[in-house]
Amino acid sequence: MPKIKDFPAVAANFTKDLIRGDFRSIRENFSGYLLYKLNKKLKDDSSLRYPIWRYIHARKYHQLMNQSSMISHSKIRFIIIYFSDGKISNSAGRRISNLLKNQSHKNYCLILAGADHNIEHLTRQLEHEYTEGRSDEHLVYLCFVEHKDLIARHALNSVAKAIQEDSALELIYSDEDIINKYGLRVDPYFKPQYAPLLLLSHNYLSAFLCLKLTDEIVREIKSWEKINQASIYRLVLKLTRGRIRSTRIADVLYHRHWQNAIRQETESTQDLVQNEVLARGLKARVFSYNPAGFNVLKFSPEGNPRVSIIIPFKDKVSLLDICLKSIEIRSTYDNYEIILIDNRSTEQETFEYLKNTKHRVIKADIEFNYSKLNNIGCQAAEGEYLLFLNNDTEIITPDWIESMLGLAQLPEVGAVGAKLLFPDNTIQHVGVVLGTRHINRCLGADEGGYKHYNNLVREYGCVTGACLMVSKNKYRQVGGFTECLAVEGNDVDFCFKLLRAGYYNVYNPHSVLYHYESASRKGKFRTTVQQERLYMQQNWKEFMVNDQFYSPNFSPTRHDYCIRIG
Repeated sequence: MPKIKDFPAVAANFTKDLIRGDFRSIRENFSGYLLYKLNKKLKDDSSLRYPIWRYIHARKYHQLMNQSSMISHSKIRFIIIYFSDGKISNSAGRRISNLLKNQSHKNYCLILAGADHNIEHLTRQLEHEYTEGRSDEHLVYLCFVEHKDLIARHALNSVAKAIQEDSALELIYSDEDIINKYGLRVDPYFKPQYAPLLLLSHNYLSAFLCLKLTDEIVREIKSWEKINQASIYRLVLKLTRGRIRSTRIADVLYHRHWQNAIRQETESTQDLVQNEVLARGLKARVFSYNPAGFNVLKFSPEGNPRVSIIIPFKDKVSLLDICLKSIEIRSTYDNYEIILIDNRSTEQETFEYLKNTKHRVIKADIEFNYSKLNNIGCQAAEGEYLLFLNNDTEIITPDWIESMLGLAQLPEVGAVGAKLLFPDNTIQHVGVVLGTRHINRCLGADEGGYKHYNNLVREYGCVTGACLMVSKNKYRQVGGFTECLAVEGNDVDFCFKLLRAGYYNVYNPHSVLYHYESASRKGKFRTTVQQERLYMQQNWKEFMVNDQFYSPNFSPTRHDYCIRIG
């Protein structure tokens, strides 16, 4: 977007467009400039951001409407279950019927499922539709809409388009917002792609949820006593016990009534999720949270495997001593070793300190290269699990090792990161998005942030190498740290390699440390850093532009889940 200093060029382009009569270009350039200025002026949490976002994305709706002739006659059939714990009023039934009539995709049927509609009647209708769909070689998908909630006029069209692009999709969901007491659309939830641990933390897939109909789903629904959010959540958790082909539509297709939104956020799912954890054979406890619709999972390790803690350093003994003493005094997990990688220390104080340490010290007489130093430590490590730790950290939570280890042992998990705080008890790290940005930086240590993510076990594209655990087998599988990345980006590169290998990288809120943030290397290696950033952009554009655990509807330059408008 043009800036004020570019105004002469903007004016020149305007004049050229005016002479050519290109009013569309004039309108688009003016709109772009206006949005740029608004984005600069508005606060990250301004309530105006969402209405502006909706205005911008109205074009997408019109594009989908223009494609309706292609999609509406396709072999994609939707069964929409409109459900309620109570009776469905005639006015509500008419409203959802009229809303569906206005959908550009016409291949659907509506099934009402309220207290006055028994499950047997529902499942007979469901079986009939499913059988008919299969005989006609339709792709049949089951969708859920709760009483009083609404869907966008292009909702079915959007989902049908996604299915046309990938007919193997088994689960589809979208972003959502809330219709408040005054009938206004507010509080959008812009969601990540499928994240299994986040799904255990709260039911974020519930809208606009579409499932490819199978015999298994029909059998499950037959066993229900009634249809509500809890039974649907239980079904989704069961379906996602293994890998499932899913996609998120990064558009607001579902509008939740404010009363339903309050109930969903405040009704506890703790017992439901704890039962699912047991069914999956996971060694984890589910803790209650406020609001009750969220759960805090805490994983424990299987057995007592050895953990190798690898700490590169150069002098700065005061920092190293704080780090080591905090590990020794506070850690409740005892099967660990500490490997100190001495990178050309020169101070006599350091030599005296190392004479008295009980930990293994490896001399690394090389130019500073964080990747190579850690790889050297890994070669000497005896543990099954590797814990990379900066020397400028201090342990806060005693069970920091076991809470990370319980996650690192999961077969689908790659790197596990910690919650890192600045000395003033504000957040330094709770996850990295787009390969560069520490999200929710500088919030208070106990602030939940967007959708309480700071306090939940959940997936991120990357976690910081200042405190990172991974199994030695997975470390070896991806080739360890890339040694041409000596200063910056090596942890992000390592996480991306794990992502590409099919693993999830996970943030663990239960492992909390202070991080004095590169106090021993501050202000050095600027030229190297520029080269390494170029390397990352050239090699990992797929993950740095499209972060699957971050929505494209958020700003790529702000820190606090700020809605993107420019």
